[in-house]
Amino acid sequence: MLFKLAAVCSLAAVAFAYPSGAPEGTCATLTPKHQVAAQNSKSSHEIYVSPNAIRAGSPTSVTLHGSTFRGFLIVARDASTEQAVQGTWAALDGSSKALGCGITHNSKDPKSQVNVQFTPSRSYRGQLVFRAAVVQDIDTYWNNVISEVINVS
Repeated sequence: MLFKLAAVCSLAAVAFAYPSGAPEGTCATLTPKHQVAAQNSKSSHEIYVSPNAIRAGSPTSVTLHGSTFRGFLIVARDASTEQAVQGTWAALDGSSKALGCGITHNSKDPKSQVNVQFTPSRSYRGQLVFRAAVVQDIDTYWNNVISEVINVS
């Protein structure tokens, strides 16, 4: 009986481990610490970017939308090398908070869309993509959501 109680408490702790956003260490792998594997199926979530061609140091709007989700993490990566693209993130709708490496949720409240802004550093030139992990619930997440290529000149 005590073992069952400990197991339930452990699962509850995992379920609510990051209700106010992903930790910085998650940016590299886009893998939440949910003790389950990511979904192999195509996600119903999409990343829409506007404009998709910008000058270095200029912002672009990034919208993550799809079926209801509770958590997310969006990062910017070079399209060729997959290296992190340095820049600044801004929350536009109150459901996000910026990290040094990306932008994440600030509550586990259900949402179907988030609007954020990314400004690549003035020194970056190249093509970038936005990658996202989207958490539907403790047992269901995708880390294969990717935007179209953004040209930065």
